[in-house]
Amino acid sequence: MNEVYEKEAVKYLINYKNIQKLQIAYYDIRYYPKVINDSIYKVIIAQNKPVANIAFNLPEAEKYFSSSTEVLGEKLPLGNYLMVAYEGSEDLTDTYKVKYHTFTVTNVMVFNKNISHSGTYGENKRSDEILFYVVHPQTGKPYTHASVAINNQRFTTNANGTVLFTKDENSTRAFNVQVFLNNETYKTTIYEDWSKQSISSTNGYEDVNVLFYTDRSIYRPGQDVQFKGILYQT
Repeated sequence: MNEVYEKEAVKYLINYKNIQKLQIAYYDIRYYPKVINDSIYKVIIAQNKPVANIAFNLPEAEKYFSSSTEVLGEKLPLGNYLMVAYEGSEDLTDTYKVKYHTFTVTNVMVFNKNISHSGTYGENKRSDEILFYVVHPQTGKPYTHASVAINNQRFTTNANGTVLFTKDENSTRAFNVQVFLNNETYKTTIYEDWSKQSISSTNGYEDVNVLFYTDRSIYRPGQDVQFKGILYQT
């Protein structure tokens, strides 16, 4: 879980053994790195109070045997957060007794597809282009006329929420993307997916590809599946 929607109550799968209670605390880490190690974790815990804290009574399980359950997390506003799962408050400072994870609450999703004017990757690389889509992850609605930075180049999305990035001989397959909205600045690193999301104009053939994605990677029996699909044809 790296990104979630604004004010979305996320369901967590909890694996546990020999405990009866669980607490989850959320810390605002807007002034800290997104990648947290144990040393930075201890600084955050010592210098900040959680913006939200929830407690759960776990289903009774047979002693010494592992069990699992699902709990519903807190609805949070836009931002970057550290989530900490622990049993008692005395455990918070001991990184061996907690599980922690960072994530972003956002209303932005960015994905891309390759537009190749050459036969193979690397051939005439200067002429290849990457089309970036900037959309709302929940509704799929494009962000129009939004300011976007890709590898320090500035763009404005069109009516379809897209920008076209032209590669050169120094381009890599990694793109540092920033999207500037009125209430959010979204940052991510996107990698070019040459093999799946592509359009090729080689020899005049038309290619059709589908981008299909769901709201989560794993489902439990009985859960609803939310999905979207985007069809490309050239």
